Amino acid sequence: MDSKYAEIPTMHEGDASIGRERTEQPVHNADYDVSKEILDLRRAVRNRNRLLFALTLCSLTTIAMIPMLHGLLPMWNTSSTTTSVLSEVNGLLPILPYREMIFWNDSTYTQEHSIMRHEPLEDVLRRIDETWNSLMPTNNGFVPIPHPERYNLPPQMLDGDDKPMDDYSVSVYHQLHCLHAILRSWVAYFYGQEQKDLFPSHILHCFDYIRFGLMCGMDMALEGGNAASIAAGQRCGTFGLGTTHVCRDWNTLYQWMEKKNVAKSNKRC
Repeated sequence: MDSKYAEIPTMHEGDASIGRERTEQPVHNADYDVSKEILDLRRAVRNRNRLLFALTLCSLTTIAMIPMLHGLLPMWNTSSTTTSVLSEVNGLLPILPYREMIFWNDSTYTQEHSIMRHEPLEDVLRRIDETWNSLMPTNNGFVPIPHPERYNLPPQMLDGDDKPMDDYSVSVYHQLHCLHAILRSWVAYFYGQEQKDLFPSHILHCFDYIRFGLMCGMDMALEGGNAASIAAGQRCGTFGLGTTHVCRDWNTLYQWMEKKNVAKSNKRC
């Protein structure tokens, strides 16, 4: 009978071993090996490209940060190496050592006892002037700075003839001058007498100027009570006495100022 399908040949027993040999023989496909090598190569290329991209990104980020870091370096140098806190920004004055100091009242600067005894105003003011002037160096806190235009300094002051001077005031001595003026003004007011040579605008300037100095220095010593205050009946609050403060050495600056030449012009306004 005719059939549209070809007859499948029958496998004889002798051919069985041939079938098994074909089945057990390992398959070796050259095309498969080539494809696997290509995939491995592509995977390696992708990994290398990812690594190169990461390195490039890190490099670009670092390069982009250099200008910012360069801009920050002057601030770091100013605060940590080139300029000490509360020192002169141009390095024209000495860097001062530090020392510990305990604060106690010193009535010689206020003449408290003389005032409470109502001694004559002229005598009180004279003694006040003597003690406060003793804090000032011989050039009254001014230091000559040749060629001031070379430094980060404010404009030069003018003398009595409207000529520029090379001498500049050291801030701490200006602050002491202000405290001296405030004390004189208050003592005269306490005695009921007006000081004609002290102008209200000058005294008010001094209050604000000293405020700036205190906020700049920010003394952080911790204050409490002390035996003298408690014995005097002061049990609440603090006089700030008996506390150890970390101070810059006053004598070092004073001696340095004494060695400097007296400012060139004495015709200050």
